Amino acid sequence: MKPSQLITFATVASLAAAQTCTVLSYSLAAPLMATGYRSQLVATGLRTPRAIVFDSSGSLLVAERGVGITRFQVGSCGTLQNRQVIISDTTLNHAVTLSADGRTLFSSSSSTAFSWSYDPATGATSNKKTLITGMANSGGGHSTRTLYASISNPDLLLVSWGSDGNLDWGAANINSGRSQIRGFSISQVSNSPVAFNTAGTIFGWGLRNSVGIGEDAGGGIWSVENSADNIVRNGQDVHNDNPAEELNYHYLSTNTTQRGNYGYPECLTAWQVSTLPSNGNLVVGRQFSNLTGGVTDAQCLQRQAPRISFPSHTAPLDVKFDSAGNAWVSFHGSWNRSPPDGYRVAIVPFGANNQPVAPPDSTSGYTNIMQNPDNSRCPNNCFRPSCDEHDVEDYHYYHYYHYYHYYDNDNNDYDYDVEDDYSDDVEDYNYYDYHDVPVDDA
Repeated sequence: MKPSQLITFATVASLAAAQTCTVLSYSLAAPLMATGYRSQLVATGLRTPRAIVFDSSGSLLVAERGVGITRFQVGSCGTLQNRQVIISDTTLNHAVTLSADGRTLFSSSSSTAFSWSYDPATGATSNKKTLITGMANSGGGHSTRTLYASISNPDLLLVSWGSDGNLDWGAANINSGRSQIRGFSISQVSNSPVAFNTAGTIFGWGLRNSVGIGEDAGGGIWSVENSADNIVRNGQDVHNDNPAEELNYHYLSTNTTQRGNYGYPECLTAWQVSTLPSNGNLVVGRQFSNLTGGVTDAQCLQRQAPRISFPSHTAPLDVKFDSAGNAWVSFHGSWNRSPPDGYRVAIVPFGANNQPVAPPDSTSGYTNIMQNPDNSRCPNNCFRPSCDEHDVEDYHYYHYYHYYHYYDNDNNDYDYDVEDDYSDDVEDYNYYDYHDVPVDDA
């Protein structure tokens, strides 16, 4: 088992004052940074961290799979120190998010979402409650349940339940609950737990595995979706360059109407149109039928298309917004693409309307900020970003095999990143035997 590490990065100017700090050494090749950015390793020895969030005291909370929730203080040089286990629960495997007032902590197992009362001054937790149940996948599918507590709608908890396999045909039934994001009233489920597929507002279905959920400054909800693997169309293997990964819009957090069908499993999103047989009027970002579920390309045009698409199998695992309104996306990277792709952190520029600047058919709607110097060493010997968080000064934090510190040249932002203990992706590989063939990238 490899110990996980944390990274932060920042603008060159902002790091000038920290040049006398003692920094940790990378065990992998240092990431390549865009002009105006530097990275710094700030923590090592974590156990499969999967999500991070800052509390109102400036401490960083980390969901460590096989441990529970840990808490770190951030030192003057950006390094993490004084690790404290605030929730010891080995069933918690992915999420950590805080309520808008910072006084309630949420986390999840593979089947259930929980809450605790939280004191940000001390890190003390109490009053554990079961909120949402019934999310176990029986077929060996996606095991994480992403949680996001809305800022603009403080009573809203968003929960993502992924597919039960690569192509989960049962998820085409809206009543299954799988491949969906639903929103729940925190006050209601705190008083009376509910089963996921029987309650809440559907913020989107036909979402194969939306691991990352974020909220823009206007209260709009966004997710990043990991699409299907090993796709064949008209008998031709097209998996290397299709389907696209997705940035999806779910409208305002205060909107309580049911959202639409985002396509999966019948419809997928085109990335490299030229490699798709019978491509007709397809363009990048437009949904097409995988021709195995009885749905046509024309019918797929009626599904909710992504707002921005990303290259196939790059596995976006988180999306968060900075003070300028731009989205930061962490790409965990591919496992069965040649050449390997992903393994980076990118910015999606947004406009004043809280929508991406690039059109939906763009192949360049993002800018890479941090990436590996040599993707041929991936996925086993490179960093693989997972989660993202911003502190109170809008510094960005990411999760990958190292924890790095970066600064945004325009916004003076830090970001931290951590990668999993295993060289493989613990989201879809068998956690206990990480040499097993994974379900997919995420």
